[in-house]
Amino acid sequence: MKEVLTGKYVDELLLVARNCTDPATAYDKALRAKSLGRVLGDLGLQAHADLVLGEILTRNAAYEQALEHCLSSLAYFVKSGQSVYVVNCWRSMAIVYGRLGLREEQLHYNNKCMKLLATYDDAKEELRIKNNIGYGYYEMGRIEKAVEVFDSILIDDRASDWLLCVVLKNLASCYYRMDDYELSRQYAEEGFELSVLVRHEVSMSACNYWIAVIDIEQGLYKEAREKLHCSLEVFEGRPSLNEGKGLVLEALIKTYLHLKDVDGLSVYFQEYSEFQKQSKDLELRKAAQAAKFQIDITEISKQRKELEASNDLLQASNEELARQQSELDQKARWLELVNSDLHSYAHTVAHDLKQPIRTIKGFANLLEESLASKVNSNEKKWLGFLCTATDHMDQLVVGLLEFAQMGDKMPKVRVDVAKVLKQVLLNLESLIREKQGQIVVEATPDLHSNSTLILQVFQNLISNALKFHKPDVPPVIHISGKWEEERAVYEIKDNGLGIPECRQRSIFDLFSRLEETSDQEGSGIGLATVWRLMKQTGGELQLVSKVDEGTCFVLRF
Repeated sequence: MKEVLTGKYVDELLLVARNCTDPATAYDKALRAKSLGRVLGDLGLQAHADLVLGEILTRNAAYEQALEHCLSSLAYFVKSGQSVYVVNCWRSMAIVYGRLGLREEQLHYNNKCMKLLATYDDAKEELRIKNNIGYGYYEMGRIEKAVEVFDSILIDDRASDWLLCVVLKNLASCYYRMDDYELSRQYAEEGFELSVLVRHEVSMSACNYWIAVIDIEQGLYKEAREKLHCSLEVFEGRPSLNEGKGLVLEALIKTYLHLKDVDGLSVYFQEYSEFQKQSKDLELRKAAQAAKFQIDITEISKQRKELEASNDLLQASNEELARQQSELDQKARWLELVNSDLHSYAHTVAHDLKQPIRTIKGFANLLEESLASKVNSNEKKWLGFLCTATDHMDQLVVGLLEFAQMGDKMPKVRVDVAKVLKQVLLNLESLIREKQGQIVVEATPDLHSNSTLILQVFQNLISNALKFHKPDVPPVIHISGKWEEERAVYEIKDNGLGIPECRQRSIFDLFSRLEETSDQEGSGIGLATVWRLMKQTGGELQLVSKVDEGTCFVLRF
């Protein structure tokens, strides 16, 4: 609870610091907020404090330190994906570069803000950045472009009264520079009235100044003097408004000169001299900072170009990958359609072949029985081959039909493996008796799968182990299961012929059989079926085998 309250206190402290008019107090509060954020180990609070410190230092013309704090907060907000605060950082950086006269960098960061703002809805911030871009054009002497930007904000219903005060002041300055005093006064007076209404002190003083300089142009010196005195009071003690203070002092000297007021002229001339001295030191510091930043910016620009080249290459690669992915998706859809057709075709062919094969088998058996006493040993042998061949063909067709009938999606339920194995052994009872086989069943943990699929897996593997045993050695098959890392693992181990290492991959192919077992019954479909069934259940199948030592199938469900 203490941490929550402290975090809230830090947020409140930053709000006070941001709105504080006294530079030293504002800086101390923001610095304390950052210290508290560090104590709490809250990187977010520290980043917010850095952002506020950057704003305060910018107002106090400490541009190098301001930029350091902005970059520090930017790193965190970019990493944490907080777009709103990334925009705030870039906007602050644009202001710093603008104050240093680095217009290209100012425009660059303002444009970055606009691009990021296009990804989410924040009308207030979008219009603020727009105003900054317009002022950048004004500073670059592109007055008509600046007016175009300011006008677009003026007619935007989303613009707040606070922002409109600034825009009206900016339009007044634009038209004054264009020597259109009528429009300049109109916008300045509208801005002054709105600024008084919303208590926007700086805009009110700036609008007052523009009205005053127009008064001077029109010979209204006494009216101008009163307005300039009011503006000067606001600009005093604000380093970021030094330029405005200088303009007001120049206008006052010009006013007192026209009024032939020697005392007033002396006072403001002396104040202007002191101001120029201070401003010279400030300008020197700004020039030094700007030169340092210019060196950094040259390197950054170089890196930016390299990055843009890399981005172009990456974009081209992404487009190529997208094209290849589209082709793969198209081929996947085609393969899905082909597989569906193949399944249907295999099912149809297997089903249609069953009846004629059974007919051939039936007549072959009738011939063998009716001609048993009339044929010689060779002819009897040939009839035996015919019967065996038809039996083998029948097995192949049944296997194909089962393989084609396996669906891709089967419902999963709790499977009692002991019960499944009991059914398997019942199905294979005659084969077990024929081969004099021995089946040893140990632990059988239950599975979450499909009982039909599990039955087919075990039945195919056990059937294979019974069929392919060593001559004169009865098959012994061990079945055991256990849990390993939340997966059920079963082993089916036999003492049969074993599988050569070179064939341990291809043995799972359809119709694949070992040369050593070519005289044994079987279709070559069993292991292919097991492989596909295991994939269908989301399981894994592993084979461990040595020739003449037997085979162990490891099933992971």
